[in-house]
Amino acid sequence: MMRQARNVREVNKRRTLETRDVVKRIGVIPPTKVRLANYPIEFPQAAFNPAAHIIGDEVYIYMRIEVGYYTYSSAISLSRIPISDFISGKFNDSTLQSRLVVLPSTRNDIWGTEDPRITEVSGAYYMVYTGRTVSYPDESALLRYLPIVAVSKDGEYWEKFSALYNDEFDPTLVIGDKDAFIVKRDDTYYVFHRPSLLGGKHLVVASKAHMAPEKSRLYDTRVILEQADFEEKVGWGTPTILVEGKSITFLHGVDRDIKAYRVFAASIGWSNDGPYVDSVTPHYIMGPREVYEVYGDRPYTVFPTAALIIDNNIYIIYGAGDMMVGVGVIEASQLLYLLGY
Repeated sequence: MMRQARNVREVNKRRTLETRDVVKRIGVIPPTKVRLANYPIEFPQAAFNPAAHIIGDEVYIYMRIEVGYYTYSSAISLSRIPISDFISGKFNDSTLQSRLVVLPSTRNDIWGTEDPRITEVSGAYYMVYTGRTVSYPDESALLRYLPIVAVSKDGEYWEKFSALYNDEFDPTLVIGDKDAFIVKRDDTYYVFHRPSLLGGKHLVVASKAHMAPEKSRLYDTRVILEQADFEEKVGWGTPTILVEGKSITFLHGVDRDIKAYRVFAASIGWSNDGPYVDSVTPHYIMGPREVYEVYGDRPYTVFPTAALIIDNNIYIIYGAGDMMVGVGVIEASQLLYLLGY
């Protein structure tokens, strides 16, 4: 039986199915506003589930893009938006130049590079994305997708570094692993991730990591959060951000009724045993409401993948309907109040 971090059951009891949408939408980036500079097809069919990071005076947005739906194979492209245009919503009126920076190229990601998350670690940028492996087309296969780490010194050019494998799981049970990001605390690397097992079980976990080229080993894995009774699954969303001393992340939950993706927030605490959920919003703080969230390639979906704090406001960057990039904002003080601080 997988070990649990502290607070798992207590936190789960606090959550309800209710949605109180307190996130103000400030813009949306449709694929028709993303111009690919280094690919013969000028505009992708979909651009969504982005990573984001502030570098200098710009917001770097790394979008998962699709150019065709025959295999639904993804690549990752980079667009840059001045911070002033980002917070004002001026980006809504612009066509963004975008450049492919991560492409399928190995047996671990040949069928697609998906849903990147980015953190800054020891002076470098670590992107963790989901690689669709060579086995992905075979629905009966195991380990069809897994987290891949790419590293960059400048945020512009990326080198694939390592695949993340968890030796603590029985390999005959693991369908795949995704929704991952890296946190370095003291001298220890932690990977927050979500393995999926045969039988439809999804685990929201964190592991320590021995980072090494080509293959990194995950160990000391602990369940951090469980889905509520009303949910089909939950998963990590955004890498953690520091808000008034609290380590905050936004997660997604999928309800059992219409399978809608909604957003809730959690505060991550740290003990000698590693991370745990210190607090959680008792209800969803964001749900599909705009037309581009309600209708898309995957209807009723808001899927958070990045969060930035600028001037005491938290900007949530998310995938809308598996087709577009949405941007919303919530005041930091309001979120901390909802978390009970």
